[in-house]
Amino acid sequence: MYLYTGLGASTFIDIAEAVLIELLQSGHIGVAGIDVFDNEPIAANHAYLALDNVVMTPHVAYNTPEAVAAMYDTAIDNLVVFYAGKPQNVAANPEIWIREHRFSRSKILFAGHSM
Repeated sequence: MYLYTGLGASTFIDIAEAVLIELLQSGHIGVAGIDVFDNEPIAANHAYLALDNVVMTPHVAYNTPEAVAAMYDTAIDNLVVFYAGKPQNVAANPEIWIREHRFSRSKILFAGHSM
């Protein structure tokens, strides 16, 4: 679980759920909005349910018609430029990714055709 600190520059801290519960109970953290949990679905007796300083939502903020359309557009754009040899939105070194996933571009299937 990551704690967004609101300190700017998207500052996130990796935090254990039990630690967050303790900090919320003690008042060291005033409020938490949570959409991802260590175990899902959470148990009926989960400590979050007893806290009035916790807001829980399903992890579906992306699930609007506009967001889904944007995700599809981005995915298609990424595939087109990837197969044109000009990857964009690359989060990892391609050589490392290929080595770690044990396949190369020649083994990728696109629309039923080997690339």
